[in-house]
Amino acid sequence: LRLSIIGNTNNSLVTARLQGNQLHLEYLEHQYGICTITLKAEQVNNPKQIIAYDGDLQNRNNGKFYLKGTTNLFTGIEILHYGNGRIKQQLQLTNGVAQGTRMRWHSNGVMESIGSYSNGMRTGYWKTWNSDGAKNKEGTFAKGKPDGKQIFWHTNGLKSVIWHFSSGQPNGLMRSFYDDGRKKQEGFYTNNLKHGEWKS
Repeated sequence: LRLSIIGNTNNSLVTARLQGNQLHLEYLEHQYGICTITLKAEQVNNPKQIIAYDGDLQNRNNGKFYLKGTTNLFTGIEILHYGNGRIKQQLQLTNGVAQGTRMRWHSNGVMESIGSYSNGMRTGYWKTWNSDGAKNKEGTFAKGKPDGKQIFWHTNGLKSVIWHFSSGQPNGLMRSFYDDGRKKQEGFYTNNLKHGEWKS
């Protein structure tokens, strides 16, 4: 990445300079107040890669993302931030549609989820975490719907439910567990309906 300083809200309080990828701040004596330093990051190994930041894109009625104020479908990476400055989301888009990896973080900086999109729909393996870093759920998707094994966790880190989906509906073995690890229930679904004998 190539970094550059593009904003300083209080030059009388602090001066900022970059040396390589290190930010150096120099505070002036006997000054008090608040200052925001704004940095811009550009990907230099792929000069054609465009990065859009908070508010740069518009999501129109057709569900596609455009550069704000234009009719240009966006291709590149969108990076969103929380009010505290931490990154909230990084998403790859092609011709205005989510295509590639999406990473999302909690406001405390802990990873919230990671997975991929294909033509605007979730695909492949997705993982999510709670704000304390504990696992929340994970499983595979196809064409935007859960498809295959899905695992959910209790907040104490023990598994809560393991079940199988097909095209977004439960289909196959399902096991649920109490938060102490004991088995709660086990049985089969067929096309979103309970099937056969269930064990408790």
